[in-house]
Amino acid sequence: MSALIRDAEKASFVQKAYPNVRVVEGDPDSSGVIEREVERADIIYRKLKSREPPTLARAQAIARGTQRHTPERPAFIIHTSGAGVTTYEDFRNETWGIEHKKTFDDWEGIEEAVNLLDVVKHRNVDAAFLSLCREHADSVKTAIICPPLIYGPGRGPCNTTSMQAYWMSSIVLEREKGFLIGTGKTWISEIHFYDLINLELQMGDAAISNDTTATWGSHGFYFAENGVWQWGDMFHYLAKIAKDRGYI
Repeated sequence: MSALIRDAEKASFVQKAYPNVRVVEGDPDSSGVIEREVERADIIYRKLKSREPPTLARAQAIARGTQRHTPERPAFIIHTSGAGVTTYEDFRNETWGIEHKKTFDDWEGIEEAVNLLDVVKHRNVDAAFLSLCREHADSVKTAIICPPLIYGPGRGPCNTTSMQAYWMSSIVLEREKGFLIGTGKTWISEIHFYDLINLELQMGDAAISNDTTATWGSHGFYFAENGVWQWGDMFHYLAKIAKDRGYI
């Protein structure tokens, strides 16, 4: 197993925690390194942020690296997208904190999931991998996993916290009062970090064992979630905790 690590300090942490992992040093824009490593690998996990402009170039480097793969030795790409693909209506209409009835579905609604508008966040990278598997279906197998809000402690030696609850808590403490965006009735799905990782590992196991129950390619799109709630509940809960502990 190989891992592309952004800097020497993080590489040392990973190497110490996982001595059997082959560390490849290089930043995410090291196209030559990415291309070479993809040529060598059978399964590629892509987990970088998808909203930054250079990210498309990284996806293209992965695509170039798959050119040496064959139907006898296909490349399996497991790409983690982001919740931004489901929020395009709010960003397009600048509506925040209101309730939407729309539910995204990767079963009966799979065609919509893989054909989302180009304005959707992360869409350029998702589309690049979908195009890649359509053009080279025999030698490139892709699966896109789209998680919503991720919570729970991380297992790695570097990043161990999620984002939203911490950001919201810091705002409450800085303002010394609670807050609410709109009516607070926007629904969001959630998934625990461990459950997301287990799904990604299951996809890797399916690639290794040639498990035909896994879906790859143009319909290999998975909305990963294990519950839903409204943002307003979180706003009220954090404010209550802060008040009970005397912070506000």
